[in-house]
Amino acid sequence: MYDDLIDKFDAIPELPPNMHQLDHILNLLPKSEVGLIVGKWKTVWPALIRVLREIDFLSHPDDIFDEDEPAPEEALEFLAPPSSTSPD
Repeated sequence: MYDDLIDKFDAIPELPPNMHQLDHILNLLPKSEVGLIVGKWKTVWPALIRVLREIDFLSHPDDIFDEDEPAPEEALEFLAPPSSTSPD
């Protein structure tokens, strides 16, 4: 799961010793939600959500999580630009 995220993100430069690759990716998130539907973020964002969910599950083993949570790919659906319709 984590390796999939790193593969989708592509090249990560050498980081300072106290910085994790996940920190680097989070620091480069687009400033607006529209940025998530362009370029590599279309594939990185769902992979990042999967990793963050897994961290959440592992950090809270006694919590009950909603198994009907939407797939990470669905997180971008509400960001899709509205389809244009031509006036009659």
